[in-house]
Amino acid sequence: MNTEMCPCRSGQNTCGNSADLAVCPSRVASQELPPAIRLRINNAEAVRDRVLAYQNPKIVRRIARDLEISVVEAEGIFQDTLRFLFLCGALHGQFAPATRVDDGWHAFLLFTEDYADFCGTFFGALIQHNPRDVGDNPSDGVIPRTKNAAKFFFGELSKNWSYKVGADCCNTCSCESCSGSTNCQN
Repeated sequence: MNTEMCPCRSGQNTCGNSADLAVCPSRVASQELPPAIRLRINNAEAVRDRVLAYQNPKIVRRIARDLEISVVEAEGIFQDTLRFLFLCGALHGQFAPATRVDDGWHAFLLFTEDYADFCGTFFGALIQHNPRDVGDNPSDGVIPRTKNAAKFFFGELSKNWSYKVGADCCNTCSCESCSGSTNCQN
């Protein structure tokens, strides 16, 4: 955790809304977005916080069942899915989810009414899931762009943000040769 003093509250190293200074609303509001990242919505910090507060236990249970993992692990995947969907809904452009994030997105999509309500409530429109064909690579730079935007808004990323390299490797990478499993566009 970053130990710098948070601008939200004097004498504390975190703000009341976050466990990490990296995602402090004042930090995000006071810094420029990375190059090629443009906001689509107003009040991105407030929307981000509301998105991350969203809970849906039936989707978490579905992720746990489908991936044969614990509910705690599934909750982490769902939180990272919400982070990814925030990027898709709040920012202009195309983003590619890592495999585990995409697994969470697929589970969310199965609950179509919940998914449509979530997208409409937070972003005013449905975030389309546009899968790539097997063997197609994502647009140049989309994976580094996705990871850079995620790190900007959320700080350090979990292992759920690991992208596959080639067909069989599951190591984290930040290079152009990574392959995200799908793209979102809005």
